[in-house]
Amino acid sequence: PIETIGYPVASPNKNFFVCGNCDLVAAFDVNGISIYQKNNLNYESVGSRELTNWGPVQMLWKNDTTLIVKANQLKADKTTLEIIYKSIFIK
Repeated sequence: PIETIGYPVASPNKNFFVCGNCDLVAAFDVNGISIYQKNNLNYESVGSRELTNWGPVQMLWKNDTTLIVKANQLKADKTTLEIIYKSIFIK
């Protein structure tokens, strides 16, 4: 089994899946995104990023290479969160 930082979200062609977790305020868990790619019969990690000012709340694939992320972002006061949206492109 693969240990991930959140629930997997598979790309439409099933060649990738991403996992994310948002923990900006308490900072008990990893706040970031991990990307896995299919390699023969298994998936292997191809990238991971720990984030500091925003964290993924919900992710969905627009197509096989574009990920749309709904995220929480820290406001300037560093205690209040706002919702933002980001696009992430996978090569």
